[in-house]
Amino acid sequence: MFANKFFFLLLLSVSIPACVAAQIESANIHFMQDVLFHTEYQVTPDRYCKQWATAPKLSVFGSQSRHPRVVENVVKQLNSCLPSDKQIQILRPESGDATLKLYFVKHSEMRGLAEQNEFQFETENWGYFYNWWNNKYEIERAMVMIAENKLSGNRLHHFVLEEVTQSLGFPGDSHRFPDSVFYEDRDKREYGKATKLSKQDSALIRFHYRYNKIGDIPIQVGLNLAKYLQESGSSPRNSDQRPGRPRR
Repeated sequence: MFANKFFFLLLLSVSIPACVAAQIESANIHFMQDVLFHTEYQVTPDRYCKQWATAPKLSVFGSQSRHPRVVENVVKQLNSCLPSDKQIQILRPESGDATLKLYFVKHSEMRGLAEQNEFQFETENWGYFYNWWNNKYEIERAMVMIAENKLSGNRLHHFVLEEVTQSLGFPGDSHRFPDSVFYEDRDKREYGKATKLSKQDSALIRFHYRYNKIGDIPIQVGLNLAKYLQESGSSPRNSDQRPGRPRR
């Protein structure tokens, strides 16, 4: 793991001009690496950026309460960071046209849903997402499952925000910033609680969808980051900008 991280940082460092690299704290580079190139259950880092090639079409599924205000709030936050041609569209409930399906179900039903859709579900999780992409690394569809009987209020809101955000091409967690929607520190047994995207989160989403291209590898991301910082005149920490885990 250390070797992988060192290699990633080396690739970024040789790609970024010294005058730009000086603006970046190592925590920000690690944060980007954690979120873009790792997932919780992946043994080795992924080498390619993934994005939706077309705007995701979200529909809510499930027999219980569909939490429309939570879904609308999450989509509004994400759309404020996404380019106009990738804005999430909310369809009617249980629409067959959906490419991003959001299920509010009982925890006991999540394994069965995963089996029906031919992916593995880690049963200790109360929130989970799964992406399908093509050989160009374009995300074509995604599924999010939320254990509605285990969550309520801000906890449910956090899970919906985290899993839907990660389904956009941000599969990893990071222990760098506690206010981030991606926050998790297993050593401390601490998990994220954010119901709003942090400035760091928003900056990463904007950067990824405006400067990275689908299929970019880490060294190219370093070059993209240099361009982003030069054009924005600031580092990501100053910009406004997998699978899920249990929070018990």
